[in-house]
Amino acid sequence: MNYIDDAIQYESRTREVIQSPHEPASERYQDDEQPAAFSPTELIRTFVAYKNAILLSTAGLIAAIILMIALVSLVAPSQRMMSLPFVLTFRGAEEGRYPNGTPFEKSDIVSGTVLAEVYKSNDLGKFMTFDNFKRSVVVLESNTDLENLKREYEAKLSDPKLNPIDRDRLEREYQDKRSALSKSDYSLEMMYGGRIKQVPRALADKVLQDVLNTWSTRAVRERGVASFDVSTLTENILDASALQANDLLIAADITRVNIDRIISNVDNLLDLPSAKLVRTPQPENLSLPEIRYRLDDLRRFRLQPIIAEVLDRGTVGDRTAAIRYIETQLRVSEIARDAARAREDKLRAALGVYSDSNDRDATISTAATGDLAPVQRQDGGVSPQLSESFLDELLRMSQMNEDVPFRQELVKQMRDEGLTAVPLQNEANYYDRILKQLRTGTAGSAGDLTAVSARLRAVVATATKATHHINDLYKRLSAELNPSGMMVQMPEPTTARVERSIGLKDLAIISALLFIVGFILIIVGCVAHAAVQRTMARRGEPAENDEPAIESTPHPAPRIQAP
Repeated sequence: MNYIDDAIQYESRTREVIQSPHEPASERYQDDEQPAAFSPTELIRTFVAYKNAILLSTAGLIAAIILMIALVSLVAPSQRMMSLPFVLTFRGAEEGRYPNGTPFEKSDIVSGTVLAEVYKSNDLGKFMTFDNFKRSVVVLESNTDLENLKREYEAKLSDPKLNPIDRDRLEREYQDKRSALSKSDYSLEMMYGGRIKQVPRALADKVLQDVLNTWSTRAVRERGVASFDVSTLTENILDASALQANDLLIAADITRVNIDRIISNVDNLLDLPSAKLVRTPQPENLSLPEIRYRLDDLRRFRLQPIIAEVLDRGTVGDRTAAIRYIETQLRVSEIARDAARAREDKLRAALGVYSDSNDRDATISTAATGDLAPVQRQDGGVSPQLSESFLDELLRMSQMNEDVPFRQELVKQMRDEGLTAVPLQNEANYYDRILKQLRTGTAGSAGDLTAVSARLRAVVATATKATHHINDLYKRLSAELNPSGMMVQMPEPTTARVERSIGLKDLAIISALLFIVGFILIIVGCVAHAAVQRTMARRGEPAENDEPAIESTPHPAPRIQAP
């Protein structure tokens, strides 16, 4: 009976294995080849089973990203930046002008003359060429409020939905707010890198400070930006060599002309702020108005009597040379007077022509527009009729305000030329009287010549002392323009930083993207590997890490014997 049971079991197993002759092989293994669907539970089991592999792969990914960042930092081009913040302390810095009113530009700080002096004094030739040094030093505005304002309006202006009217309004609004912000905060930057040899930190700090100090010194001493933009005359204007000659009349007239120039210079200084209040130190304690009065008295009560005495007594010296000198001065005065009058006439003629042309255009426009008649409408109403002439008249009227400054400038020039001709006419009359008196006078004695010469020297000495007082008062006035005596302050020390072609922000973004992509690939690889393992297990094949199954030799089918 055992043999019979074994035969029946063998036959049933054989039927499960033997392929039907009408069934394809693909249909036979169709169910085995279909991948099993992953449920959330299966995914969690997969992550738990592969947690060690995921952790190791993630650690390797992070190590690879860190290595990439280190390599990029070493290989990518970089620039070393030295920055020195500074504040302009002189009056007018926020308005873009020096204390004396001349325009200020931030490019003045890094001008070629300033950088050349700094380059030479610090021996920078062993680090870079002058052209590289000139390109590496720049001045930037470092106002935080200004930077925030720029970012705010850049965001507003980048809106593609803005129409031209709104865009123009935003631009004008930005300009108004920008003009209200302080413009005295700057930063001096020095950039070097690449083929330029690295400058030591201490030397770079000194170079930046030298640039500011050199610019400040040159601006004050050579350009005089901390002084009023008014020239002052010194004692050099008084020609002492004329006193050595025997022509006292010529020497006295030269002294008179120079004293007139000094008085005119005082008049220019009196237009400066507080010029009438400032005084010289004790014991003189003189003001500019008092100095002017003294010079006027010197000319009227001491110099003019000397000239009159020379003419009356005939102590002229070389009479022929004196007559030639007076004739020359008379001719020069007349030529200058006639030139001023001619310029005045030309300006008056130009103004007349301009006014006549405008009046003529106005008359034509008025006549053209006067012929316009209203048009009667069918409903009984009246509608105005507009023509090109009427529109031209409106345009002309709108341009009248633009003509006013032009007319005012012409009138001002005419007035200046007329005022210039008045003293020239007086000079011509003065020389004409002296010339007539010279031609009718007689020669005097040598003793009289010596006495008059001594008096003239005393007049020159008094005028020389007056020039000293004038220059002293000018310095006191200019000191009020920049009371601190400083042009620039450096409130913070120099800072150093390195700028690379790929910044830290870019590296952070790239690293994050690489990590996300790499981590996704790790998860996908683990899930795929688990799916392959499940498929192989369903087919009955050994897994990659499993031991091969032991093949058993099938027992031969028992032979059934007939009873």
